[in-house]
Amino acid sequence: MHSNTIASVVYAGVFLACLGIMQGQGTVSAKKNKSEIKRVVSAFASAVACGGEIKDQNIITMVPYTSEEDQYDARYAVLWYGDWACAGGSGTSGWHLSLVKVSMGYFYVVTSCSGNSDDYWRNVHRIVGNTKNTITLEICDYGSDDANCCPSVKKRITIKLNDEAESWKEIGSKTIGRCE
Repeated sequence: MHSNTIASVVYAGVFLACLGIMQGQGTVSAKKNKSEIKRVVSAFASAVACGGEIKDQNIITMVPYTSEEDQYDARYAVLWYGDWACAGGSGTSGWHLSLVKVSMGYFYVVTSCSGNSDDYWRNVHRIVGNTKNTITLEICDYGSDDANCCPSVKKRITIKLNDEAESWKEIGSKTIGRCE
């Protein structure tokens, strides 16, 4: 009788351990995701720019990767600063936005917008918010009499992700004051 009790306890312990492993399987750590996203975008930035700087607050979760089942829907946007193509000019450093997706548990950069495509990418001040397919940024834009060094018009712009083209399009802009 005593050996049956021990066997029952052992079986129960093995069952509970397996249940714990199964529950933990497929879940993904948000902290680990952010670290891996930063690593992947840093490698991308090093390949295409000089001085690629990524701050944790500029890693945007648009659709989170929380389990194996939702990985193909997951997407992140990363705003980083660097000199695209290491051109070294006074107007070549700026902000870049990289779209990051997940496949088979690995993160990869899909596409990037660069400071060379629109002037406002040179003067991003902060990320204001986002949804699953839009990002709102606070920027300094150029007024009609502004020099290249000194944009004076503070704006909030909203950009939207075109999933099919994996590109961004400005869908809204609002002047909110003067830049300092």
